Amino acid sequence: ANQAGGDVFVSVHANWHQDSSIRGAETYYYSSGGSGLAQSIQSELVNQSGSINLGVKFGNFYVLRNTVMPAALVEVGFLSNAREAELLTQQWYQERVARGIYFGLERYFAGR
Repeated sequence: ANQAGGDVFVSVHANWHQDSSIRGAETYYYSSGGSGLAQSIQSELVNQSGSINLGVKFGNFYVLRNTVMPAALVEVGFLSNAREAELLTQQWYQERVARGIYFGLERYFAGR
C-alpha cells in the first residue's frame, strides 16, 4: 500500500472468539488519521449489513501501524458464531458487507 501510494488502506477480516455467542462487526484504527476512516466504514457497514455494532477501537496491528496513509482493519463478523459464519458464505450478505465498506469510503472521502 505504501509503495502504491494509496489514499487509504483497508484490511478486511473475519473474526474469531472462544465464546461462540459473540457476534457483530468492529473496525480498528491505529493513527488519528485512521480514526475517521474507521468511523465512516463501521457506521456504513452496520447500516448496510444489519450487523451488531461492536464499535471502533484502537488496534496495534502491523497493517495499521506500518501504513503511511489512513488505515482501517475491518472485522466483518465472527466465524466462531454459527449464524454469522453462515451469513458470511451467502453472496447477498457479502454484497451488503461490500456495499457498507464502499459507502463508508464514500462518506470518508466526502468529509475530507
